[in-house]
Amino acid sequence: MRIWSQWRDSMPYQVSGYLQGQQIKLGRQQGKPLQLDTFEGNLAWTEQNGRQRWSAYDVNVFANHQRWRDAELYLQQDAQGNLSGVIKQLNLQALMHLIPPFLPAEQTDWAKWLSLNPRGTLRDLSFYAESNQQRYALNGHFSQLGNDAQGDVPELQELSGSIIAGDQGGQLIFDSTNAKFNAPQMFRNSLDVPRLQGRINWRQTDTDWQIASENLQLDSAAFHTQTYLQLSIPKNNDSAVIDMRTRFDNFKDISNVPQYLPAKIMGKDAVAWLDDAFIGGHIDKGEMRLNGRLADFPFTNGPGLFEVVFEIDDGEIQFNALWPHLRAVHADVQFLGADLNVAISGGHSENVDINQAVVSIPDLANSDYVYVLGQVQSKLPHSLQYLQKTPLRAKIDPLAKVLAPDGHTQVDLDLKIAYYETLPTTVKVDAHLDKARLLVKPVDLAVNDISGVLHFTEDRVSSNRLEGNTLGYPIHAILQSDASATQILIDGTTDIQRLEKQFSFLKNQVADGSLNYQTVLTLPYDAVKPSTLSINSNLQGVTINTQDALAKSAEQEQALNLSFIFNNSPYLPLKITYGKELNAALLIDGKQNQLHSGHIVFGRNSADFYEPAGLKLEINQPQFKLSDALAAFSDNETQQLLPALKEVILDTEQLIWQGQNIGALKCRMQHINQAWQATLDSAMARGKLTIPDQRGGTNIIKLQMDYLNLSAMDNLNFDAAEEVVTDLPLIDIDSKQLLWRGVDLGSLKLNTERLINGIHFKHVQLASVAGTIDFSADWIKLVGGSSTQLTGKLNMNGFGLFLSQLGFTDDLRGTHAEINFNGGWRGAPQQFSAANLTGQMQLKFSDGRISSIEPGFGRLLGLIAMEQWAKRLSLDFTDVYRQGLAFDQITGDFKISNGLAYTDNLLIDAVSAKLSIAGTADLVKKTIDHRVAVVPKSSGAVPIAGTIVGGIAAVITQVVTDDYKEGYFFGSQYKLAGPWGNVEVTPLHDQDGLVQKAWRGLTGGWLESLSK
Repeated sequence: MRIWSQWRDSMPYQVSGYLQGQQIKLGRQQGKPLQLDTFEGNLAWTEQNGRQRWSAYDVNVFANHQRWRDAELYLQQDAQGNLSGVIKQLNLQALMHLIPPFLPAEQTDWAKWLSLNPRGTLRDLSFYAESNQQRYALNGHFSQLGNDAQGDVPELQELSGSIIAGDQGGQLIFDSTNAKFNAPQMFRNSLDVPRLQGRINWRQTDTDWQIASENLQLDSAAFHTQTYLQLSIPKNNDSAVIDMRTRFDNFKDISNVPQYLPAKIMGKDAVAWLDDAFIGGHIDKGEMRLNGRLADFPFTNGPGLFEVVFEIDDGEIQFNALWPHLRAVHADVQFLGADLNVAISGGHSENVDINQAVVSIPDLANSDYVYVLGQVQSKLPHSLQYLQKTPLRAKIDPLAKVLAPDGHTQVDLDLKIAYYETLPTTVKVDAHLDKARLLVKPVDLAVNDISGVLHFTEDRVSSNRLEGNTLGYPIHAILQSDASATQILIDGTTDIQRLEKQFSFLKNQVADGSLNYQTVLTLPYDAVKPSTLSINSNLQGVTINTQDALAKSAEQEQALNLSFIFNNSPYLPLKITYGKELNAALLIDGKQNQLHSGHIVFGRNSADFYEPAGLKLEINQPQFKLSDALAAFSDNETQQLLPALKEVILDTEQLIWQGQNIGALKCRMQHINQAWQATLDSAMARGKLTIPDQRGGTNIIKLQMDYLNLSAMDNLNFDAAEEVVTDLPLIDIDSKQLLWRGVDLGSLKLNTERLINGIHFKHVQLASVAGTIDFSADWIKLVGGSSTQLTGKLNMNGFGLFLSQLGFTDDLRGTHAEINFNGGWRGAPQQFSAANLTGQMQLKFSDGRISSIEPGFGRLLGLIAMEQWAKRLSLDFTDVYRQGLAFDQITGDFKISNGLAYTDNLLIDAVSAKLSIAGTADLVKKTIDHRVAVVPKSSGAVPIAGTIVGGIAAVITQVVTDDYKEGYFFGSQYKLAGPWGNVEVTPLHDQDGLVQKAWRGLTGGWLESLSK
């Protein structure tokens, strides 16, 4: 420390010096002490005539981790206590650090100033203050001026300028760059002020302080402003009165608006809306007006004006988070008092053009709703897409999923949209249609020239009467909805040709005419539930030309329903109901516009959707004309329209085939692994069969049957098969029973194989407990026809019972039969003709009895016409035939040529005699020409003498004249000739009589002559 001083009258009047120190601590008993790390500077003091002067220059201070340099100031106090001074340069932070220890404890105002932590630099500042502080003056410059926020005092940083002030008024001149302003009680963040220029004047009157500015220019980081200000602050603590007009421009990005909102004094809902409302755009110019008592702000209940108006260009606005943004907006925005209004004169939202709209929020600070009134226009698809992105999407999504609109529409909006989802939203949207078009996408159905108005609310979709055109005719429609779905009700007219053109899978050859219809398109709001399209008509005006229960005239009514189900499956489900006779469940390939699969039911059963590709046909009818149905189904055009048949179920009491009633039939057929698997139950057959798709070559139709009934097949006509014998499929049969005329003939096994020119029946076997019939056959194609060749063998016990069961005859009892046969006829197997029969047959019967003589016996042995000669022989051997003719064996060979059967060795070895037969039988004319020789056995002499001869005589007396008695008694050879029903028997005995003839017969001589 260096000090110089001058004294007068033992009192110093001048002191000067240089002071340098470290770790300096100064203080009083009370209060916070002053601590300095270092201090250096020049100090001076003088006193003259009661006037004191202080000066400090080149002062440098380091304290509180800060360094303040080159402070310079001069103070003077006169004898009256008036203070004046000049501050050449002074850091306010240094001053605030140095001054507290020297202030009186009772100076609370200084404490408040100190709490603001003022900072910055004062330069060339001169001031004067009277001792009573009633008069004062100030003039100087300041730079980087700032303070902390404290209470209602905002934080300021980096203010520069100059000040001229006095006790009656003053002027503050700003020339600041990169300043900052932070008012935590108003704004959420500090505000950058890149430029602040202008003057603020103030003056004091007896009643108030008046503050004014003519052109205060403030540039924020986002915009420029110019402000005119008049502010009156009464001295009686009444509310200040303000008149301020601020013009702003060059607001390049309105998304920054939330930064400049006095959010801390606004309602939180309003702030939240404004935070999200302005997404983008720019403001070329705007203006704020504030006029009135500040205590009445925002002037909702009294006089005053608060208004902010500006124009947004190329703006993006969000009026609700659940609604699409408004883009490319040109709008006039007005904050008026507590209300907000946005008048939009252009822009778009999701390709919807905005003609005009007004977004308003009454009482912005307290409102829960945003109100939107407007008019937009767009193409219909764009309008639908827009609504799908709004809270109406639950009502619109089902429409958009099924319908594809086209054309233009004008939409009127009247919205009351809540800030929060917990509050109800009110929506009224009217879409005006004029010549619009609509496509029902799942069925590719176009509706044209639609006019009318659609109404959308928050919970309903409806319309007035809509007019349009589809399927070639006008329609009218209406929309309605409830809590679960929207429905479109359509009434219209069309004709069969247009209906078939639209729905090609409905094309047919039997329907013609025009019809009225009613359509209901149901669009559920629940996304899980599918939309449906139901078309109903009574078909009056339509003729259906069929031969069954489906037929109707144009005058008749018959209910038709088509129900489409619009789900997410690859194929479109359709159910069809025609009266009570036809049900169908179809899956439609919409891309190909053709039928993928279907279940069609003729009858009362319901139809279910058939998942595999193909057709399931179910017939449940009292009568079904199979031949007519096959003819219709085999039509080329029909087959092209329908998928392949995969399953058939047939249940009918009367199956009609080519006009013949086949009887009841139950059949189920399924196409599996390139073949039809079927079950069959009818009078003709019952069992299972397999029919391969490719039925040529070595592929075989296989029948696994419980029974086959040949008698039930009598009415079937297979004549057409002869022309295509080489193309007929092979067939294998394994049947547990073969029935004929109600008799179980046994099991049947049949195997076939293909020949170059026909079919070979490789093995046919009929087996029962009694025996078997085995044969093979060839069915050969010939020029102009075919032939059947048969080779086989019968081996059977109880052959008589077998013939009796078949209804041929009851004349043969017991009997073991062995028959070998080889022959054929011209024609198919089912075209057997006696006139064409050619072949050989060997038979051997043993251990049997001919119980009676009657015409049935002739049917038993038609080839040998036994019925006639045996009956005539009974005139000679009544004792034998009335009691039954037991035989040990019957043998013989037959040659058959074109229906003429010849034998020369038919031998009946009876108990009492031997009968030898030779001759021919005409199987076509049913005549015989046989020679019969009867030889009594020696062991039967007594019966011949007694029982036989007596019995023969008794019968002869009844039927033969006396002229012939002797011949019959003694004759042993006979001629049997004539029709089967009236054979004439002529004895061939000579003059020697019966005994001689018999003796010769026993010796066999007659056989030799007969054979000749």
